[in-house]
Amino acid sequence: MTTVLLWSDAPDRDVHDRELLDGLPAGRVVAPRNWVGPLAREVLLRSFAEARGDGLGEGVLVVGVGRGATAAASLLLHQRRLGLRLEHVVCVDTSWGAVDPISERALPKPGPVVPPTRVDLVGDDPASLDRAQEWARLDWDVHHHPAGTRVASLVLRP
Repeated sequence: MTTVLLWSDAPDRDVHDRELLDGLPAGRVVAPRNWVGPLAREVLLRSFAEARGDGLGEGVLVVGVGRGATAAASLLLHQRRLGLRLEHVVCVDTSWGAVDPISERALPKPGPVVPPTRVDLVGDDPASLDRAQEWARLDWDVHHHPAGTRVASLVLRP
């Protein structure tokens, strides 16, 4: 079973998150509340540590929504420096122009993929499509999907 780490700032979060994860065979879901603000970095990194347990991130599906997707993208881009190994990251309705709550800076440009990570970007905004194309040119395993795509459909693919 997969552990899902969900970082969401959806306004109707309880309903939105339930619908987003519907059908996903998650062993457990770690979804911190109140992670936006001056302690965002600490809360987000602590929740990742809780989700991964004793591992380096294997078996953890990181799902971010809105500014949470910006944080998930940051974790993805900084995983090598942080000594992590993420297998799958899903970013939904990413706030690409927002300040990354982990580094408190703009998201960095992607570099070489080390280690390989599957990335699904969900959203109808042009910035998500542009990111998917940019990362694909750098040989990232990245896929772009229209808004409304359920996370379970991305994870349960053969």
